[in-house]
Amino acid sequence: MGAKNFLLTADIAKGTTIQGGTLIPFAMGIINGSSNCSDTMRTVCVEGDEKNIIFAPCGYMTPAYPIPGMVLCKITKLHSSHISEIATDDGKKILYVGSGSFETEYQVIAPAQQPTPTGPIPDTKPKYTGTGSFTETGPHTCEEK
Repeated sequence: MGAKNFLLTADIAKGTTIQGGTLIPFAMGIINGSSNCSDTMRTVCVEGDEKNIIFAPCGYMTPAYPIPGMVLCKITKLHSSHISEIATDDGKKILYVGSGSFETEYQVIAPAQQPTPTGPIPDTKPKYTGTGSFTETGPHTCEEK
């Protein structure tokens, strides 16, 4: 098994898929670590830090609603490849960049629309699900082998 890099402050969370539609562009947010550990002057992330990511709103559309709308992303469940068995002093497990996708929820803030001769019809679905991943930024020297 190869080395696994810990997730660090300033790494990027990306919502990459939305069920039944397309994101325009990907949902992007930056994670901030809250542990008492650091690597390359950046704080190591622990369980719960993923819930505090603020994603920028992004566009979405579906085949039935091709006029883009806007959604906000949040992480609902991490993949097992993101959670280490290593815990910090306060008992929270350290997070990895991971190889699997996390689960997301997209809250519609401006519905996509369907064009009609009498005017556009808005999407009535209030939220969607999808997946995403973490991307490393900068050097990661702290890893578990």
